[in-house]
Amino acid sequence: MAAAEPAATIRDMSHHLARTLLQRLVLLPAVGAVCRPACTGASRLSGLTGPAVVVANHSSHLDCPVLLCALPATLRRRTVVAAAADYFFSTRLRGAAVRLLVGALPVERRAPGAASLDACRRTLSDGNVLVMFPEGTRSRDGRMAAFKRGAAWLAIETGAPIIPVGIRGASTLMPVGATLPHRGTVEVHIGAPLRAQPAESAAELTARLQHVVGRLAGAGS
Repeated sequence: MAAAEPAATIRDMSHHLARTLLQRLVLLPAVGAVCRPACTGASRLSGLTGPAVVVANHSSHLDCPVLLCALPATLRRRTVVAAAADYFFSTRLRGAAVRLLVGALPVERRAPGAASLDACRRTLSDGNVLVMFPEGTRSRDGRMAAFKRGAAWLAIETGAPIIPVGIRGASTLMPVGATLPHRGTVEVHIGAPLRAQPAESAAELTARLQHVVGRLAGAGS
């Protein structure tokens, strides 16, 4: 057992290094080639050294790469993305690709079970930043769907702050069903960190979080 742990550590470090290089050499240039991310509120992330849950609205496949590009490199290096298991991990090749490129973690999006939530909790316990899209799927009409409670539950259980993010314009450049994006600007608005209040339930925190993300995203406007 003692011999296996160093081997696992070396493997994890190799994967981490490969992901960092792929993001720097492939992901960031690719995003820059198709859109211009315009970020506000990035200064709110300064000094964030522990775990955090980044929560954003979801209307396009551009959301995740643009959001990652908007994060400071120090955070991006320890960011894991909760990804729909039934879509991104539907084949072994696709699952391996998204795991390597963005550190994707498979999560059951329709009704996240104990295994999915426990994996997310372990990710936060390891000091990582977890990106979640609580709507569970991309919006078809630009309006936000009701948030699921997983992100709020994790914040309550771990004490990690929630970083609310509103993404605007991604669905215009790459709507649901599009194969390739159009060129243009995507706005990423980062809000002030939220923390669960004493005795606040997951349902109450979810409602508060959805209100903040909706305002940042300009949902319904």
